[in-house]
Amino acid sequence: MSWFKKATSFQGSPSLEGLQFYQPEQIGEFEGIYQSPDFPNVFLGGKEDLQRVKEMNNSPICRIIDVSRYLPEFPNWTQQLYDKYRITMMSIINNVASTIQNTRCPIFVHCEMGANRSVSVLAAAIAKLTGRSVMDILREIKSQRGIAAPHDVYLHMISQNFEPDEKIREKVKQQLEVA
Repeated sequence: MSWFKKATSFQGSPSLEGLQFYQPEQIGEFEGIYQSPDFPNVFLGGKEDLQRVKEMNNSPICRIIDVSRYLPEFPNWTQQLYDKYRITMMSIINNVASTIQNTRCPIFVHCEMGANRSVSVLAAAIAKLTGRSVMDILREIKSQRGIAAPHDVYLHMISQNFEPDEKIREKVKQQLEVA
């Protein structure tokens, strides 16, 4: 089986639209806000959750990252689209990781629902910075935000085409030890 067929093969439960999504086992509040234990200033939700995040944090959000501006929600995958959006995905992951690394004030990452695209990007960015596995981070996100369910192709992009950057991990580890 080609890698592309593997990327689009069934790994989770089909949604009502017939799309395939990975469903981690742990399920938290359906529309709960995710707050990263590794980076407590980092939050994940849907676009409608901004006010809730402000209230949780008791301060304004200084960085809002809308992943829906860069990645399609439900594309009809072709090899050409996969290649295009894999490059886009890696760029967004690097930008989010850099923002997390260089920002001490609250950061809110979202897409339309905070279930697919933003979950994939944030899980990969946190994995890049901490060296933790993407799957562990997805389970952690799911334990706080039950709606989290990355599309299989996005999951493939972050799990197969992502290598944590050792230098960045060490720098973040040092910064966390100082703080």
